[in-house]
Formats: sequence, C-alpha cells, structure tokens
Amino acid sequence: MNVRERELIVDTLYIGGKFIGHDAAIFVVFPNEKDVFAISNERLTRYKHDDLYPIAALHTLLQHRNIDPSGIRRVMFANAFVCQQFEIYEAKRYEMIQAKRQVLRAPYQADFQRAAQSFENLSSEEKVQFLQGTDQGKWLLQQITEGQHQSRVEPLADSMRRHIQAIFPNADIVLHHYDHQLCHAMSARMWSPFEKCLIVTCDGYGDGSFSKVYLSDEKGLTLFGESAYEHLQLSGKDGSYDGMGSPAGIYHYFTFLLGFQPDGDEGKVEALSAFGTPESFLLSELLGLFVLDKHRKCLVLQKAKAERVLNYERMRRLVETMKKEDLAATVQTFLEMVMVEYLKFVIGETGVRHICLSGGAAANVIMNLRIFELLTPHLYVVPAMADDGAAQGAAMLQLLDQGIQEKTLGWLKHRVMPYWGTSYAREDVRKRLETFSDQIEVRDQQTHWPEEAAKLVAEGHIGAIFQGRMEWGPRALGNRSIIADARNPHVRELVNKEIKKRPLFQPFCPSMLAEEQDRLFGQAYLNKHMTCAFRMKPEFRACLPSAVHIDGTARVQFVEEQDNPMYFRLLKKMKALTGYGVIVNTSFNRHGRTIVETPEDAIRDFLDTDLSFLMIEGWMVTRRTTA
Repeated sequence: MNVRERELIVDTLYIGGKFIGHDAAIFVVFPNEKDVFAISNERLTRYKHDDLYPIAALHTLLQHRNIDPSGIRRVMFANAFVCQQFEIYEAKRYEMIQAKRQVLRAPYQADFQRAAQSFENLSSEEKVQFLQGTDQGKWLLQQITEGQHQSRVEPLADSMRRHIQAIFPNADIVLHHYDHQLCHAMSARMWSPFEKCLIVTCDGYGDGSFSKVYLSDEKGLTLFGESAYEHLQLSGKDGSYDGMGSPAGIYHYFTFLLGFQPDGDEGKVEALSAFGTPESFLLSELLGLFVLDKHRKCLVLQKAKAERVLNYERMRRLVETMKKEDLAATVQTFLEMVMVEYLKFVIGETGVRHICLSGGAAANVIMNLRIFELLTPHLYVVPAMADDGAAQGAAMLQLLDQGIQEKTLGWLKHRVMPYWGTSYAREDVRKRLETFSDQIEVRDQQTHWPEEAAKLVAEGHIGAIFQGRMEWGPRALGNRSIIADARNPHVRELVNKEIKKRPLFQPFCPSMLAEEQDRLFGQAYLNKHMTCAFRMKPEFRACLPSAVHIDGTARVQFVEEQDNPMYFRLLKKMKALTGYGVIVNTSFNRHGRTIVETPEDAIRDFLDTDLSFLMIEGWMVTRRTTA
C-alpha cells in the first residue's frame, strides 16, 4: 500500500451518494478494513424511496462506524448525477420537508399523505392555528408567510456542501459529479463475476440517456451504444403528466395510469401482469415507439408519435375500457420485447454473451427471466440495481479517480452478499427489548435460534428474523425477513391480508438451499440476490404453492453456507423437517413502510402485524398474553 492510499484511509472519507431524488443513499468503502458501509436513506426515515437528502444516512455512518467527525480532514463526496450540479433548488428544501413531517406527526409515508390531505381540508384560520401549536409549526408558518422557501434558492452543489460541512466541521468538502449511467455500470463492473462481459444499464432517465451499453474487460469500460432520453409532454384536460421517453419511463407512466405510485409500485404492475393478456393493438403501438438504429447502436424514441399514442386523455379512456390486468400485461410484454430485441442485436454485434444488468428496469425479474431464457445463460443483475446502486458506482469512480488501483479493490468481488448496512449487538438489543416489556415476552435462544425458527415455521407459524448487517438494495436476503412455510397454500393470503396489508395479487419469493436448484428448476443459475425469476418444475408447484406466482415463476434466492451461515442452518432444518430446504422470504415491514432498520422498528412492525414470533439476534419475541 502506498503512502497516498494510507493517507486516504486515515483522514479522508470517500462517499458515493445519490443526494437528491428518489432512493437517496450513501455508499462508503473502507480499504484498510476491507469493508463497506452502505444504506439508503429510506431505511432511516421509513419513507419508501425517500428523496430527502441523506443526512440521516451520514449521521448513521458516523454512529455505526464509530467515527469522530471532527477528526475528518477531507470528505470526497461523489454524486451520481452530473446534471444536478447545475440544478437550482429551494435553499431550505431539506428543512421544510423535515418540518412538515414533524408537524404532521407522520412517521410513515402513508401517514404523511393522510395528514397532508387533512391539513389541506382545513380553513386558512384553522391551518394557522394548527401550525402555531408547535415550534416546528411556527417556523414553518413563518417560512410560508414570508415566502422565504420560494424566494431563496441555491444550486444543489452549494446545498450539498453546506449540509455536509455541518456534519464534518473541520473537513475540506470536495464534490464530484459522475454520469448517472456510468455509475450504474460501475456498480456492475466492480462486482461482476465475469472477466469479460457486456454491461447494460436501463432506467427512466439519467444525464441525457436512459441506457448505455459498455464492453467490460481487462482494459476497463468501452462505450458501445447510448440511447438518448427524451422528455414527453402528455397533456390532457385534467392537467398534464410529464413523461419519461424511455421503455422504463413508459412503464413508470403505466404504473401511474393503473392507480399505483410511480417510482415505487412498478413491482405491483409486474405482479398484476401475470393475471392478464396483452392487448395486441396497444402492444403494437408501444413497440412502434422505438426504432433500433443499427449504425449508432442504440434505441431511438419516435417522440411525436409517443406523445400522440401516450396522450393522457387517450390513455385515460383506454384505462376505463380495458381490464387492469391486461393493461399491465401489455406494458410488461412491451418492456420485455424491447429489451430482448435490443440485447439480441448487441450480442450479435459484439459476440459477447455474458451480460450484466443495472438500473431501475433491472428490478423487473420477469424481464430478466426472458433475457436469461432467450439470450444467455450468463447473467448477473446488480443487487442494488436502482438509484441507490448508482451511489455504489459513484463511490467506485471516485476511488479510481483518486489513484486507488482497481486491482487494489479486487477484494470487493468476493463480497458476494450485500450485507453492508447497520447491525446491533445482542446486549444492545436486549436493552431495547426491555422498553417494550409491557407488550412482549422474551426468551433467549442464543445461537440455536435458526433451528427453533424452522420448527415454528414448519408448524405453521409466520415469523420474522432480524440478524447481522442490513441488506443493501431492495431485497431482504435473510437478515431482515418475514418467513413462512412455502408448503402452506394460505400463506400468500395470510401475509398479504393480515400481516403486510397489501394487495392480494402480489406474490412472495422463496429462499432455498442451493442444492435444491436442479431439483426444483429446469433452467436456472445460482442467483443469490432475488434479481431474476425462474420457472419451477410443474410437479413441485403444488408442493410449494406459496413459493410460486400464478405464472409458475419464483424470484428465488439460492443460499450457500458461506453466504449466511445462520440462514443456511434455518433452511437445512426446514429440509430435515419438511423435505424441502425452502422457505417463503419477504421483506420485514408492514406495507407502506420500509424494511425495518433498528430493533425498535422491528418490534413496532411485529406488534402492528399478526406475526407469531420475532427472532432478533437470538432473542425470541412473542406477544405478552393478557390474563
């Protein structure tokens, strides 16, 4: 290790970030410890896909890494968007949002939406009276009255610097801004299992493009093709909808048309699509919106045609006449076909069949399945494929730009499982459990909790586990999970209706021993991150009904012992008890809340649901029975 690298470790923090916009997050590498700390801001605020500056994430970094901020002499912050350095925002945007959440007493996003609507229904006098009831409300009222939140604006770069400086008072704050698609690509390159591959990014938009294709080899990244982003104005009598002119952007638009929340509920559209049949006329129209330019090696949007076909008024009338399931199936098939045809061309041009996917569209596991089935058996999907993962790539780009060699960071490839978030010691957990002693009973299962959890699940109980470091990315991978018996045909309804409180059509995903792969699936690869669906063999679908969707697919996590020893033991015990090393695994949270981060979050969500038990760092929690 050279002197320069040692200095970077001692007094400098290198932070990759998505500072503003949905999925705000930070990603930090500690080369001397060969460790990573990464967390999305939503896990701390519990507002799904939160776009609030990741100030809470920075404070959490200091707390969990035991860092004295006054001792940091330089903070190198890499933001995963170039265009944002030129954007102008309200100077007090962060403070205004925080104040509104506190004043409305809204711990979760759904609470905020309800409270905000109730506030809007008040008269002007009632609003003033309500705001004057708290110090935060008085401050907010002053800002609104004086119009300061509107008249005072500043570049995002200045706002970033100001907020980071407040946390690190003695540090020189250096900001870097990196191309958004390149950030997605680097998050794939640094963790790709392939020596040579094609890295394909695809999302709604990012720094002028919605997709870039790179050839990744020992020489680095070489750009192959870039598909430009177009802004769509989809106006109508009831207002307007600003559309993203990209395949993922159109999927986002259909999420809105179907009554779901864009930038969050696209998974519901994907799940709903399995119940429908594509409408041929609409599918043909959607497919006609993009042309493959073989010379420039990219997809080109026909903007005028798109604005005509996707016109808000026209689409609203279609929604009223079509079944929602068919509308979902149409846009799902459109996304699959566009991406498959484009990648087929890319593979043909390059001869490279190893593919890495990143960007928000790569969260679509059925699209990934079609790519796997039709184009290549060599597929890797970045676990944090959405915009939080862009922070991961930004961190990598900054480290490389500062002189740290890529081979020096080679140990990152061995960190296959993204358990990079917070963790809590057993004794700390015990103390926190005591604060809920009037509502819960606690038994110490010590290191035997995996076998005890398996026994309870095999008996028909639905529980949750909280262990080790939190997962990075959208999937619960056995450290913050709700678990149930995949053999029980009623699990989907029970968990959807009674526990997570979400639509009944949404499927659940299984975790299973890697040794079950060939037994249960005809065609699959060792996917450890729940990033691709596979088709379960028909003869096992009735045996494991809660592990498969209506279309026979399962978004599976294959588990080996080195990945997660305790979770592996749980699955081993399940196989001994039931004959299948399989368990239903869904994220530990109630619908509308994010995955639990603290022990307090875990206990509150446990008490707010009908879960039978909670295993938290070896402590088994059940509800206190009343006499």
